[in-house]
Amino acid sequence: MGKALVIGTKASAEIEVVAEALVEMGFDVLAVPREDLVLVDSLRQFDLTVHLGSDQSLVGVAIHKQVRSEFELIESRVQSGFPVFGICYGAQLLARVLGGENYRCSQAEIGWVDILPERGYEAFGGRWFAWHYDGFTVPKHVKVVAENATGIQAIQGVRFAGVQFHPEVSTRVLCDWLETGGSRELEAQGIAAESLWPGPGISDEEIQQRLGQFFLHVLDGIL
Repeated sequence: MGKALVIGTKASAEIEVVAEALVEMGFDVLAVPREDLVLVDSLRQFDLTVHLGSDQSLVGVAIHKQVRSEFELIESRVQSGFPVFGICYGAQLLARVLGGENYRCSQAEIGWVDILPERGYEAFGGRWFAWHYDGFTVPKHVKVVAENATGIQAIQGVRFAGVQFHPEVSTRVLCDWLETGGSRELEAQGIAAESLWPGPGISDEEIQQRLGQFFLHVLDGIL
């Protein structure tokens, strides 16, 4: 499949799970934390870049030094026709590159949510996991392929795609998030951690298989 660069939060289960899924698909994967992105040589050598979630917000701020390198990487790849896939914060950053805006949602969207796809984009619909406070808009020329009451949930173009939800979430990822500050966020929102776990009888192996199938569909549309 080629070379893939996965960019996410340092030492996170999320970045590991996504990297593992791409390896299963046949990619040669380099996974790096955002703060180390400037150390990566020859960024154009990658056939795909995947931009994951973050606890940072893009709302009401300029693209500052901390995210400048990632913004410019996405911008360069979109302009040159190199494939880009963004998840949650990664999708918000992609939307910003495309000329859209970031905004604070009226309320946080945390947990399993129902997402409605456009006809022909059914793979983006269904029940997916979300954990975000911010949303995004895109210009009219950018195709919105899935939404719900909170806002845009997925976009897709010729060589890019972005989803606000987290297709990579599993028990492993959730445990990592809860241990690194998520429990405090849930308490502040009045959300019980028990409500976040996958349904009974759903294993992490099945979730990983669903992630692989979703990636195959999305990447088939942008590679």
